[in-house]
Amino acid sequence: MAKSGKKKPAVRKKSASLGGVRKGGTTVQVTNSGLEVWLYDDANLASIRGAKGSDKGFGGMPPGFEAKTQQGLIVGYSLYQDDEVHLAVFVGKPFSEKESSAARWLEPQTAFLRLPSGTLCIESNDASRVGPEYLKEHAAEGGRVQVPPGDYRLTLYRIDHEALDREGLAWEGPQEVIVLTPGGSPKDAAAELLPFQHRRDTSWVGRYKIDGRRAEALAWFDDYWDTYILNLDAPALEKLGLKPGGYVRTHVPAAGLTLVSSFAASWDDARRLPPPAGMELDEYGYAALTNMSEWDGAEAFFGRRDATKTRVEDKHHHIWLPAVVEVLDVRPQERLGPELAPAQLEKKTYYDAGFLGMVLSEVLPEVADLEELPLPAALKRLDKKLDKMGLQAQGDRCWEERRGALTVESCVRFYTGLSNAFAVAWAGEGIFHLIFLSELEDRTWILTGLADDLERFIKKRGPNGLYLPNPLVQFEAIDEPLAKIFSAHKAALKKAASKAVTAPVKVEECVAAFERFRKAAFE
Repeated sequence: MAKSGKKKPAVRKKSASLGGVRKGGTTVQVTNSGLEVWLYDDANLASIRGAKGSDKGFGGMPPGFEAKTQQGLIVGYSLYQDDEVHLAVFVGKPFSEKESSAARWLEPQTAFLRLPSGTLCIESNDASRVGPEYLKEHAAEGGRVQVPPGDYRLTLYRIDHEALDREGLAWEGPQEVIVLTPGGSPKDAAAELLPFQHRRDTSWVGRYKIDGRRAEALAWFDDYWDTYILNLDAPALEKLGLKPGGYVRTHVPAAGLTLVSSFAASWDDARRLPPPAGMELDEYGYAALTNMSEWDGAEAFFGRRDATKTRVEDKHHHIWLPAVVEVLDVRPQERLGPELAPAQLEKKTYYDAGFLGMVLSEVLPEVADLEELPLPAALKRLDKKLDKMGLQAQGDRCWEERRGALTVESCVRFYTGLSNAFAVAWAGEGIFHLIFLSELEDRTWILTGLADDLERFIKKRGPNGLYLPNPLVQFEAIDEPLAKIFSAHKAALKKAASKAVTAPVKVEECVAAFERFRKAAFE
């Protein structure tokens, strides 16, 4: 099963202890690197594993799991992350309201479990003896708890770390608690693996105050740098007078953070907006209204932090923090002109010494073992290779464009000499493309080459608002030796429904053709 890289929210201040929930019980800890736990009676192991040749199951899950959990032979539950399994087992009635109040729990989950021998086995995927990947010599040791034999209604309690964090509580005990209540029956049975489900507090919905173009609201952070959420919905934005194409500034005093964001109907639209003029943009990004599935679809202002300076510390994660939101009365920055200006590509300092050797290791296999490949040396090798294919370097051109808050320079070198195609070496901060381009009589284009990063930008918005493959550009990304890329481009030309127009020869003709390509691909 897949592993999770997420970590539980930080805990702090006061503490709650298991002793306050119920005395007794047995605590078990099991090595784990997966996302499932399996509970069953040792006497049922052979029945759970099934006969040879039956459905094999997968990972730590046995064959025919759904049927067997409905029969009470086994219970499985999923985890939030791949920490060590830390579990407590009690026999008796489910927790009373008083007992439950000693900690904070997710919604309890129930199942049916037969324990004819009274030997309860607790196994992670690493220790699972019921799954098809079990190898005794490699398996971790599972846990065992002795209970009175019988049929049980199993209740699974999981610690709600987000609730603890909201209240400033800490939890040092087991992450899950199992209560086995005698007298269970098939009507209690689970139908499948018990899923991990957050219990999200939705009391934040509508908890804002608006005064003109200013709001007292709440902010939520899941991580250090990436995203944030404001509890503002469509009615709130209407009262604030914020419309698509506008900008907001959000101040979160507890986190020491002030964010500036562009706003539009979607992240893609907001990302394409120019930044606001005359403002510091160390903390700048984009946002849109989103229905938050983890909060039962409640609508919120969901932002992406594009340019960041300040880290949001653990203690501010997964809690609602007071925030002041202001709609800004500012103009967008003027867009930079896209004109291609003469340049010398070999003098650009876009990369560290090892970058191009890694990027071009398939296109130019002879550079794979080089520790350093400076840009001038890489261009010299490309010039030589392309010259043997009938393509000569014609000159370099650079231009600037905006990506979020950043002004980004790109630079290209054109190669001509073929009747139906020309080549482009395309360089910039963190990117290097090498592509063959052909313009067809129907004004569509064929692009072939080293261009993985380009594909996500060569899109067109469909009728439902989603971005679809661009019908004006036939795109094939290939990370292969240069000769294979060229062969693939020629094959694409042969299959094309329209003929190629005459390829450019002089650098001015390349500039004009490249501008037509950029318009078709990116506008």
